[in-house]
Amino acid sequence: DYGFDIIGFNHDTLTDTAAYGEETATGKAGITFQMHGLFETTYLMNSSNTNSGGWKSSSMRTSTMPLMKGYLPDDWEAIIKPVNKASGIGGGSSSGTETVSDSCFLLAEIEVFGSTTYSVSGEGTQYAYYKAGNSKVKNTSNYAYHWWERSPYSGNGNSFCFVTRLGEAAYSNPTNKPLIAFAFCV
Repeated sequence: DYGFDIIGFNHDTLTDTAAYGEETATGKAGITFQMHGLFETTYLMNSSNTNSGGWKSSSMRTSTMPLMKGYLPDDWEAIIKPVNKASGIGGGSSSGTETVSDSCFLLAEIEVFGSTTYSVSGEGTQYAYYKAGNSKVKNTSNYAYHWWERSPYSGNGNSFCFVTRLGEAAYSNPTNKPLIAFAFCV
């Protein structure tokens, strides 16, 4: 059993602005949830030490996130609304983003911290949950552990960003094993 926090209201842009049956006034998903703790199985961001293709092409996005969605109860899976998520392009680039549609996703560095330390600008804005001062430390089995973000490390072709067990910004090779705290919108 895993708990989820509401991290934002009307924060994420819907891929289909008629996802609720008719056009929304804001074009935004109503609620964004993120895991309160960490999923206890480790998943690599990529199977080799590259961030080429960024979040869009990562194994985490193409293989692991569909698996995470499948772990949710059927009732929850049925109401998830795909949203547009911007991410750095990776491959050593120090600027530029691309946008993809995701049902389940990892947060970007700026969405957690409100600023960029290791990632490119343009990956979104800070969620209200983190802006309010809630802890960035996430636990598994009663101890704090590192957790992945979707942001490629700017200017570096090998790494992605993550949050340390102390709640600080950092980066690591994609074959290392921070855990995940995925998010989704309804």
